[in-house]
Amino acid sequence: MIPPINVLLAIFYRLYVTPVIGPAFHKIMSTPAQMKKNLASHVFVNEANITDELVLEMNELALMKRPIYLQPSFMLGHLDPYKSNIDVENVLKSIDEKQIPVNLVLGSKIYEKQFEDLRKMSEKMQMCKLTPMQGALWS
Repeated sequence: MIPPINVLLAIFYRLYVTPVIGPAFHKIMSTPAQMKKNLASHVFVNEANITDELVLEMNELALMKRPIYLQPSFMLGHLDPYKSNIDVENVLKSIDEKQIPVNLVLGSKIYEKQFEDLRKMSEKMQMCKLTPMQGALWS
């Protein structure tokens, strides 16, 4: 039996912050080939937008010296200020009350039902304009 996802993520996090295992795994996951694969599967829809310069820049950024807890925290969403979609919706609902103009940019290919729900909600709001991007996150 496969353990629940939160257990697997906790194990992954613990391994990633282990002094020898974590840096070795991070180096393997940060090769130019792996960076290109990650960009193609998680960020860009059109692979023509993934230039060699972009891959090199992402590779350099990935291998920068930084606190050991930063990368796995980012990967697992521990740094995300919103803990749920309801948190995001509540912030968006408060925009009209505060009269703050906002351009909300979301990837239209990720979580299509959630995207559609946010699109419907933003249509009812005066102060929020939704700009769908053609990509998983952006492109």
